[in-house]
Amino acid sequence: MNGHGILVSFTRAKALVSIAAAALVCILASPALYADGFSSNGVTVSMTSTITTTTEGTPLVLDFNFQNNSGQDVTLLNVGFLGTSGNPAFVSGDSSDSISSTSYTECNGTIANGSSCTFSITINSPADTGETDQDSGVWNVTSAAEVFFANGFAFEDYFNDQVTIKDPVLATPEPSSLLMLGTGVVGLLGGSLRKRLM
Repeated sequence: MNGHGILVSFTRAKALVSIAAAALVCILASPALYADGFSSNGVTVSMTSTITTTTEGTPLVLDFNFQNNSGQDVTLLNVGFLGTSGNPAFVSGDSSDSISSTSYTECNGTIANGSSCTFSITINSPADTGETDQDSGVWNVTSAAEVFFANGFAFEDYFNDQVTIKDPVLATPEPSSLLMLGTGVVGLLGGSLRKRLM
């Protein structure tokens, strides 16, 4: 191999290393998926709700706290449902106990350094479908938030919340209702028996 061939091979190898390094930077700079919030670049989003289960037809509200400790003012924008196929994602249980829609309330305006604000995600499910099996469906809901800094820097991160949608509890009669029913049946039987004996 002559000197020219070695130079070409070295240049190609250098180009491949540059491409691999660029791909690695893109992967590392991509938003990560965090459970129930995220912490990045001096800002933190954390879920403050402790209840993540609801009954079909009853909205579930998940509350979050946004804390800014970045050293500058920020704006939290476009908190919302990550509109991709497979979101929400079914995890386990009965897939008919499902999520029908989500809605978001956002922090408004600028959040000063050292300040915080709250926002919420409302998870809606279809009304009771009449199931009597008393099971539930577990779903992952992925949301995104864009954070804009006063110096022009911005980033987007994703966070994931697992929620459970369950069938309504079947109505069971109260003991007093059963007692009244039993008393009425005994009274009817007694009246019927009395007529036969006469």
